[in-house]
Amino acid sequence: MNKILEILKKILNFRFLWDIFMVNVVIVNLTLILFDLTYLRFRPYYFQFIPKLVEIYDPVLGIEGHRITDDYILFVEQLNNIEKFKDKDKLNEEIKNQTTQFGNTIQEILENHNPEEINNYLKELETASLIEDNNTKLRTTSAVFKNYFNANKGKLNFDNYTKISQSIKEFDKLIAIQSPEGRNNLINEILQDMDEQMVMIIKENPFAESAQANLYKEIQSIIKGEYKKNINPEIDSKYRLLLRSELDTKRKVQSTAVAFAWFWRNEKTTMEEKIDFFNKNLRLKFEMNYYRKLGMDGKLYSIFWKIDAPFFIFFLLEFIIRWYISIHRKEYIAWFLYPFYNWYDVLGLIPMAEFRLFRLLRVYSMFLMLQKSEYTSIGNDVITRTIRDYSNIIKEELSDMVTIQILTDSQNEIKSGSSMEVLTNALDSNKEQIKEVVIKKLSDSSNAERIGKLISDLLTNAVSSESSSFKIIPGDIKEKFTKDLIKGIFETMGKLSGSIIQTETGKETIRTIIDLIIEEIKITAKDPELNKLNQDITIDLLENVKKQVAVKKWVETIYDPFKKEKKEPENTFQGSE
Repeated sequence: MNKILEILKKILNFRFLWDIFMVNVVIVNLTLILFDLTYLRFRPYYFQFIPKLVEIYDPVLGIEGHRITDDYILFVEQLNNIEKFKDKDKLNEEIKNQTTQFGNTIQEILENHNPEEINNYLKELETASLIEDNNTKLRTTSAVFKNYFNANKGKLNFDNYTKISQSIKEFDKLIAIQSPEGRNNLINEILQDMDEQMVMIIKENPFAESAQANLYKEIQSIIKGEYKKNINPEIDSKYRLLLRSELDTKRKVQSTAVAFAWFWRNEKTTMEEKIDFFNKNLRLKFEMNYYRKLGMDGKLYSIFWKIDAPFFIFFLLEFIIRWYISIHRKEYIAWFLYPFYNWYDVLGLIPMAEFRLFRLLRVYSMFLMLQKSEYTSIGNDVITRTIRDYSNIIKEELSDMVTIQILTDSQNEIKSGSSMEVLTNALDSNKEQIKEVVIKKLSDSSNAERIGKLISDLLTNAVSSESSSFKIIPGDIKEKFTKDLIKGIFETMGKLSGSIIQTETGKETIRTIIDLIIEEIKITAKDPELNKLNQDITIDLLENVKKQVAVKKWVETIYDPFKKEKKEPENTFQGSE
């Protein structure tokens, strides 16, 4: 019971609820950002399997069906309608619907712009409906529509004018379909339009604009595959001549256009079979092509900022509140340092689309927040510990590789012989500083005392040895005599050397000695044998260091990621008691 109460207390804690709320807001925001960034990449899959999502999100990015490819699909739809209206009942039903719709549209125009002609219009329609011959009745009705449309078209806006003009064309097509001759003529007109449209597709390649050139390649592969199954020189020549005649050109006709021209005119398959093949194998590829419009700034259109704005405002307010709390608690030595310590949040708050990706850094911010929370085990859980351990292994391996490479480069440098040249150049360039340091050290009385004590101890040991000529003298007298003698000699020499060093002549002597020593070092550095010995010793030393660095320390320690502590290897051998 107590455990349940403790859990409820945690759940009802404001800080805990706020942390959970923030995590969910960040997850939702990052999910939307990643979705927006990857939408175009995965749009073909959304188009096939989640078409409703495409319908909703395409307007956000200003995506529309590409006019060139959409027009080709419309031509196929026209062929499909002609095929469908072979059934007289369906054709009559469609004509009836179109007549009613068209008649209502004309009546609406008259009511808005010329109401006094309404009675005349309705009388003429009534007269046309009394005609017994169906074909004559339709043509008479169509003529009535056209007369009143032409009389009032100057009063229409562009959209209405375009819409009604298109309706007139469709109505005339329905009338023409009633006769076999009219149907064939209409099909030939559509096929010629399709040929011209396909040539335009090949020439402009609208698929490339949407970075979907692969779709165009697939369309070519499918249609050419069908064409090659039936091709022969006579067929190929026939359709090439047909296209040249339609396009009024002497240029070479593209093979893809020839293949499509053959496909729609091939007498071995019915129009219904052709349309079915197109719908199953090609239609989706045409439909997936799109055009993305530009915004007023000339950049690709996108209103994702409207979706992101609530999150941006929320994160900005949350950051300001945290900043205020930080100032109140005096967490930093200066109030303006807070943004610098929380730079990963600041980058995500820059109101530019290019910086939106930096919101991913909020994952790190949320991790730190949850890690500090007393209500979560983030940072001390199995996954985090495992990631931390493996990251440490990677860091160790990388640092070892870098160190070994540096040591190898050092060995190669030593083998080249340039290291001794570096040494002698360094001595030359710092010769004057070396002289001054030596003179200063020799003038230091503390150094003289240390040297005097060292010499005294050495001589005392020498006199006290069994082989010394002073062994017949008692030990205490011998030791006192030695120390007094050394002290007197060293003090005298110390005063003498001190006075010499203080003079310019003495200092110059020291400088000359140092010059000689440096020259000797430079001469020695050119000695091949000594140089070779120095190289061998240094290279061996570096090689030993490399071997030490190459030891994988993480292997030596067994770590169980499902426990917090490291554990030592179990001793499988038991000693005898």
